[in-house]
Amino acid sequence: MVSTCPDPPRLDGRTMVVTGGTDGIGYETARRLVARGARVLVTGRDPAKGGRAVADLQSEATGDGDAALYTADFASQRDVRDLAARVDDDVDRLDAFVSNAGAWFSDPELTEDGVEATFAVNHLAPFLLVNRLADRLRETAAETGEARVVVVSSELHRNGRMDFRKLRSVHDVTGSAAYARSKLANVLFTFEAADRLRGTGVTANCLHPGAVPGTSLSREYGGAVRAAVSVLDALPESLTSRFVRTPAEASDTPVYLASSPEVEGVTGEYFADCAVERPAAAARDERTRRRLWDVSADLTGLGEEAIPPNSTRGENPSQ
Repeated sequence: MVSTCPDPPRLDGRTMVVTGGTDGIGYETARRLVARGARVLVTGRDPAKGGRAVADLQSEATGDGDAALYTADFASQRDVRDLAARVDDDVDRLDAFVSNAGAWFSDPELTEDGVEATFAVNHLAPFLLVNRLADRLRETAAETGEARVVVVSSELHRNGRMDFRKLRSVHDVTGSAAYARSKLANVLFTFEAADRLRGTGVTANCLHPGAVPGTSLSREYGGAVRAAVSVLDALPESLTSRFVRTPAEASDTPVYLASSPEVEGVTGEYFADCAVERPAAAARDERTRRRLWDVSADLTGLGEEAIPPNSTRGENPSQ
């Protein structure tokens, strides 16, 4: 499909994090950012795979462009906290944080922290990282005028239901329901972060990248989902090009939100194809997003260390 998104500007001197940046959408996002001169820190679970990805990314770099690997298991809060500390120690600025890492567990399970795994990986990990890196983001915004948080969600957030009673349980929870819930949490988190960071120069936006068969997200798929993905992969491009994306095409909107001057100062929005879209009503509920924030702070042990409410809370643009 033909992209309607503008090419990214030069990004020399900027430092960005792309989680899940060793393959799929995350890799393509990182590749395009380093190709424009950004220093990109990518995260992944597998050191060997990540090392190969970083070598490939470095071969694409121009100007100040560079790539580095940070390994972490997002199902482990201990790993995520360690990752945040390592990143904070290693960078003196953070211009953009792109939350792309995600998983779909066909058979829901609990993490070592006692949380449903899909919710832990897809929501609690980025929640913890953004909160732990908030000072670095704010410092960068104060020095340069802006820093950005970009969260990869999905149109499947429209199928999500935020049942707070089941976050520590897998009873009567299906893989698809858990995934949709985590994607709804992504949007709610983004809007609440945008509100709490309003006035600091740090913006927060989320997006739907498009349907991308065959990405590593499917490593946890059950047989039925893998079968559906294989069917899409087998269809001719003439039938799928209007709704199925390659990872490179799906990286258009993350790259746009992380780098484009067109969205400078834009915050608290949901994007698709580099344009603002209206998310589901459930994603616009202010009471739910505040509760999700408080519950997430409790589940991660952040408590009062989480970004506090904005004393001049503004209306979310997407409401």
